[in-house]
Amino acid sequence: MNNIFYPKQINRMRLKTCENQCFFAMPFAAEYTNLYDSLVMHLEREGYKCIRVDNNFLGSVPVMNLILNGIASSQYVIVDISETNANVFYELGITHTVKDYENVFIIKENAATTPFDIQHLQYIAYDKNNLKELAKELLIRLKANQYKNVFKKVLLTNQLIRFEDVDEFVDYFTKLFEEEQVGMYAQLLENSDNTVDESSLIVESIWEYDKVLRSEITKAESEKYIPALFKVLFEILLPCHRIKEIENYIHDFLKNHEYSELYDISFLPYQTDLAIKFAENLKLIDITLKWIIEYFQRSKSTKVDLNRYKLEAFLLKATSEKVNEFIVNAIVSDNKYIREHMADIAGEKKLYIAEDNLISQLKREENEYTISSIVEALGKIGSQKAIDAMEEWLNINADNVIATKDYFVLKHFRNALVKIDLREALQKFDNKYWDILKKNNAI
Repeated sequence: MNNIFYPKQINRMRLKTCENQCFFAMPFAAEYTNLYDSLVMHLEREGYKCIRVDNNFLGSVPVMNLILNGIASSQYVIVDISETNANVFYELGITHTVKDYENVFIIKENAATTPFDIQHLQYIAYDKNNLKELAKELLIRLKANQYKNVFKKVLLTNQLIRFEDVDEFVDYFTKLFEEEQVGMYAQLLENSDNTVDESSLIVESIWEYDKVLRSEITKAESEKYIPALFKVLFEILLPCHRIKEIENYIHDFLKNHEYSELYDISFLPYQTDLAIKFAENLKLIDITLKWIIEYFQRSKSTKVDLNRYKLEAFLLKATSEKVNEFIVNAIVSDNKYIREHMADIAGEKKLYIAEDNLISQLKREENEYTISSIVEALGKIGSQKAIDAMEEWLNINADNVIATKDYFVLKHFRNALVKIDLREALQKFDNKYWDILKKNNAI
């Protein structure tokens, strides 16, 4: 049992609720015991667990501790206000501060008066001589809200929404979509590690999601929910990658800028997250990894580029042979910036499979920054095979490097030779260029 003695502790402790557990708040009297026993018979038959404090007395535990733990641990709270009992209303007040509105059910006898302060709330009126009808109505309402709870559970399980934000987001989300669609999204989220095949219902649900998302982007009041909407969308798309329409959708998402309100800079983070999400899971990598590699076509900026940082971090941490293959092949790209960045990454990862492509590109490379990255990478992987190609490049280009005062290029060659640890090659280099580097403070 959790050590809860004060209502505010419930929110602070972020307790996990027991699915389909119902806590009953009602007076401790024989007539309510009959009511409780009758409801328990019907609810437990449908898979619900019921608890009531006076049925769970523990000698040394204060009643309030039992009440607060019961409210905190239960998914649903059922409150009988027939007698306007002060203790029951205290429990109702606590419940309203810690539970979603749709998970709190107020019941009362037909003839009972509802206090003014809660007359606006929905309640179920019942005839104590027909408790079967009360149980039937209660079950209808319990099941009606179940889809929200399933969706909330899958969001938390997948760590898509923070615990403190999930109730608000679910409330917002379920106002945007019909119950059947929310159920479909929950199923796709639960199957994010698996693959679903062609289904018109899935495609229609994703088109609807896309339509709603485009609409919500234009609303100022929805701004704080947009990142979470995109995050959920990407998880929903993941198991659908084999569906041709979804593949085309992802291709267009990465290539086009149809979300006009998020055009350019503000849209890039979402494209970046989608590309990484799929590449991490090795799904549609011909589309997503191609986009990731092409992102590096632009030169490094003096401004902080969080998207580039995230993409670099992904490429550096990825252990997949497929990802490494894309990196290695990009070393001989037509774009000098891509060649430079991929050589840097290959060196950091010590990708020995990149050796041949690095040497091949070294022989024809003209850009001094890319050359520097290539030779550094060759040094980091310890490529003795590269020594002849490095000496050949220096014989052809070193005089021009010195003439243009690009001494940093020679410095990178020396760094590589030190790492490769061939004393003869390093001595040969120093005999030619050490004095020049030292004189120009390039060491």
